[in-house]
Amino acid sequence: MKKSQSILHTIALCSILILSIVMPSVSLYPETLLASTRADELRNEIAKNLERQTALAKEIANYSKLYTSTTKEAQTLQNTLKQLEINRKKLEAELLFTDKKIKTTGLKIENLTEDLKEINRKLTLNSGALSNTFIEISALEARTFIETFLSGKTISDSLNDSIVVTELQEKLSNLISDHKTLRGDIESNKQNAQTEKKRLVAYQNELADKKVSVEITKKTKDDLLKQTKNKEVEYKKTIEEKKREKEAFEKELYQYESELKIIFDPNSVPDGRTGILDWPISNPFITQLFGKTVAAKKLYVSGTHNGVDFGTPIGTSVRATLSGTIWATGNTDLSPNCYSYGKWVLIKHGNGISSLYGHLSQIKVKEGDTLVTGDLIGYSGNTGYSTGPHLHLTVLATAGTRVEQYTSSKFCKSAIVPLADIKAYLDPMVYLPTYTGKR
Repeated sequence: MKKSQSILHTIALCSILILSIVMPSVSLYPETLLASTRADELRNEIAKNLERQTALAKEIANYSKLYTSTTKEAQTLQNTLKQLEINRKKLEAELLFTDKKIKTTGLKIENLTEDLKEINRKLTLNSGALSNTFIEISALEARTFIETFLSGKTISDSLNDSIVVTELQEKLSNLISDHKTLRGDIESNKQNAQTEKKRLVAYQNELADKKVSVEITKKTKDDLLKQTKNKEVEYKKTIEEKKREKEAFEKELYQYESELKIIFDPNSVPDGRTGILDWPISNPFITQLFGKTVAAKKLYVSGTHNGVDFGTPIGTSVRATLSGTIWATGNTDLSPNCYSYGKWVLIKHGNGISSLYGHLSQIKVKEGDTLVTGDLIGYSGNTGYSTGPHLHLTVLATAGTRVEQYTSSKFCKSAIVPLADIKAYLDPMVYLPTYTGKR
């Protein structure tokens, strides 16, 4: 009789364990109800954040389309002001979007933490029951046939007890296995969420720089209004003056670089092969190509464009097109009337070529920094000679390039700039991925 009660006690304990683990919604403890309520709140908050993120993503996409369409329009004062305003709104939407993503990830981590706490709590509360069950099973298994016979039980009763023990063992084994799997999954999901949050926080730091870009955009707009007095005729006059000074500087630069005659082996640069370099910005939109070209891939001739221009809003992340070392950085705007690259970064790559990024609004690297492809180097802008926000990319043969103060210049005497033999200028399109966009 006592043994039958013991078996019933064992079954009852296992039933409690099964209900508490497999059916957490049918809880034996009031704390579980509180945890479930918090979990529901978290899920609702996550759903709301995801809904807002979707709306913001659409808003950002619309701003991008608007910016591209205004870039294609005739260059007028009102169009330029419109571009700058769209740029500001797009940056602010991106900031809000990322804040929401970070908050959502934080809520997911909290939700997973609550789940993990619940699992651990159940383990603690049921450890006694689990221990007693193992003891009961062990006691039943340890009884010999003689002891069973002397207890007055029939062979049939003994066989039934044995079947009960086997079933209990199987259920307990499955419960423990499932429990470990569930806990492992939750811990893995929590770790993944923490990794994602870390990545988003890094991106949030990047967006803090974009907040600066918003202010730069606003200042650019204010300066433009101040210069032109909000009159189209004044705007055209300003553009023409900058263009004349820029052309004069380029002519002077071409003459100087034609006389450099830096001796370097043309074979020191890689053969033209698409994909050696990556795009410096996401969704590239080319507004001006390299020209003129001789021998299909090189030669910056007669003061023509020495790189490729990408139409992109102020504050766009600019990334290294290839692994390398920061050779130098500079800002030609520090020299009055030096209509050149503005804020620029020069990266020396290990394959004989270097890449130059001009008209930046912010520089986030320094000389000597080591980068891998895709690392952030700064943000696009409208510095130097620029009639609209864009990124300028020049590719050079490293052996034919120097970085020095341009003391012989009439326009940029105090400016530090990259200078190269005219044969050292290479067509970036030869090394960049195949361009599928429209120009």
